Amino acid sequence: SASPMTEYPTYSPTTSYTIPPVVLSAIDARHATSEILDSFENGLTGAFPWSTTPDKPWTIDNSIAVDGSSSAVSSPITKGETSDLYVAVNSQHGGAFFFFFKSDVQMPYSGCYINIDGVSDRGY
Repeated sequence: SASPMTEYPTYSPTTSYTIPPVVLSAIDARHATSEILDSFENGLTGAFPWSTTPDKPWTIDNSIAVDGSSSAVSSPITKGETSDLYVAVNSQHGGAFFFFFKSDVQMPYSGCYINIDGVSDRGY
């Protein structure tokens, strides 16, 4: 784990994608030579250009964290609603995307979905 004092490389957005109603800016990691880490210490504008749904946005919570002192938390939702957090990364060589989450998912009524390259998998 990285400490809160670790300096992370930053990457400039190079491409925009639209997933209505959200416009994503992808970071260009094609020439990355080290891990790109983000623990939300700089909010949703840290190492990754995070985007969120405008009607049920994600915010920063400083009361619980896995790494550093902050985490992202979704807006409260009820049956049939969604609150989405997006990130887009351009990479020539693929890579690994690790994340931690804590949820009060109540199957089969709610769940966590992970979408990679347009393919959706139900996580939890």
